[in-house]
Amino acid sequence: MSDSRPGDDRPADGSPPAAGGPAEVPTPPPAPPGAGASDPWSPGPSQPRSLDGYGVPGDGYAAQYGAASPAPQNGMGTAALVLGIVGLIFSVLFFPLGFVLAAIGLVLGILGLKRAKRGLATNRGMALAGTLLSVLALLVCLGWGVLIGVLVNKTQDCNDPDLSRSEQRQCVEDKVGDFGS
Repeated sequence: MSDSRPGDDRPADGSPPAAGGPAEVPTPPPAPPGAGASDPWSPGPSQPRSLDGYGVPGDGYAAQYGAASPAPQNGMGTAALVLGIVGLIFSVLFFPLGFVLAAIGLVLGILGLKRAKRGLATNRGMALAGTLLSVLALLVCLGWGVLIGVLVNKTQDCNDPDLSRSEQRQCVEDKVGDFGS
């Protein structure tokens, strides 16, 4: 029997075919590591593939090319900026609410700056702006609180129940009129 396969035009001695004969088929690549010894063309152990067809996490490509860094956590800096802006607005309109919002914004801004310093966040500017706006809002709230405290202290004796309504108004005008002096 000869070593040739059906349809193979090579001579039995293994020499190349005569000119004009069919081209020689290249030798297939070796089997991948872990392929079955009995079947040299087996694909090896089956590996789960993702639906997009590009492999699964941890299939060796990340280790070969470097793992992707985790997504930045920018939530604290963004929240600090939003709370700083809203806190500044409310510090003028309704300062107790502005104070609470600005205090939360200040805490989140400081935490956002720490994350940015460690490289976990990429929005250092937003965290810094939120921190500064929160501090400004807190100062405005503090100013309103001091102003209201001084006015209440100055007009405290005008709430005497023995005074008529017009006398109370006159007392407040007298006390607040000299507020600037």
